[in-house]
Amino acid sequence: MSGWIVFWLTNIFIIGLILVSIVHPKYKTSIPYDVSSMILAVLLLICIVIIQVVVGLSIKKLHKNVYWSVVLFAIGIISNWLYLIPAIWGMIINKQKADET
Repeated sequence: MSGWIVFWLTNIFIIGLILVSIVHPKYKTSIPYDVSSMILAVLLLICIVIIQVVVGLSIKKLHKNVYWSVVLFAIGIISNWLYLIPAIWGMIINKQKADET
């Protein structure tokens, strides 16, 4: 549950940033003003979308096996520290399941 909360808060934050950039175009730092900045912004946005898709899959399959917990843990270290909470929780639950069987 905590993983989904962090996931949706992160997505709302990303969408909010995009909307602020569109609504306030007078700030040079919010909207890319040349071709190289635009390319960099698009590549960064694509990377963020890919990371969020992987995070969504990881959270959905968190209790299936340890692999998804490790993926979420790595993403938590790299991008959003709040993903460490569900990742560690998933590792604990998967370890308990492995011990029971």
